[in-house]
Amino acid sequence: EEEEEEEEEEEEEEEEEEEEEEEEEEEEEEEEEEEEEEEEEEEEEEEEEEEEEEEEEEEEEEEEEEEEEEKEEEEKEEEEKEEEEEEEKEEEEEEEEEEEEEEEEEEEEEEEEEEEKEEEEEEEEEEEEEEEEEEEEEEEEEEEEKEEEEEEEEEEEEEEKEEEEEEEEEEEEEEEEEEEEEEEEEEEEKEEEEEDDEEEEEEEEEEEEEEEEEEEEENVSHELILNLRQ
Repeated sequence: EEEEEEEEEEEEEEEEEEEEEEEEEEEEEEEEEEEEEEEEEEEEEEEEEEEEEEEEEEEEEEEEEEEEEEKEEEEKEEEEKEEEEEEEKEEEEEEEEEEEEEEEEEEEEEEEEEEEKEEEEEEEEEEEEEEEEEEEEEEEEEEEEKEEEEEEEEEEEEEEKEEEEEEEEEEEEEEEEEEEEEEEEEEEEKEEEEEDDEEEEEEEEEEEEEEEEEEEEENVSHELILNLRQ
């Protein structure tokens, strides 16, 4: 009996050991499953990272394209700025010349004033006469300028009309030719019309600038008259 009991105990111990081993195996299996899951997650993360990298590359390419476009725009803007600066320089030079002329006139006027101070009565009479003369001159200048402007406008209109007539004649002659030649000539006419439009715009801008300069000159002359009166 004792031996049987001992055997039973041993068997029980063995069973326990087996159970423990089974438990350990189960734990190992669970760990393996967890590791597999982690690996899957890592793979998914890697895939996501790859996708993100691809998106980033696409974004970088788009940014590069945008930068190139911006560079081109900047270059265009710089060219326009340079042209504007050149125009401004020319205007400044013209203004400087006008200022020099005005300074010369002012110097002459100062000399006249000094002479006028010697005899007060004569000064008053001379001033009145000068004012009247200046006003008359201004009026004459204004009239002359207006006439010149009108003449220039008429000449420009006549030139435009002549150009249009010439173009019409050319079109009539070209219509008699073959259809292929007609297409080419139409393209040329379009280009000429665009150039005419550009010329008209430039002429209008020049007229506006001339009018502004005339107004400035008139203002300066009026100021000089007021100063003389004072």
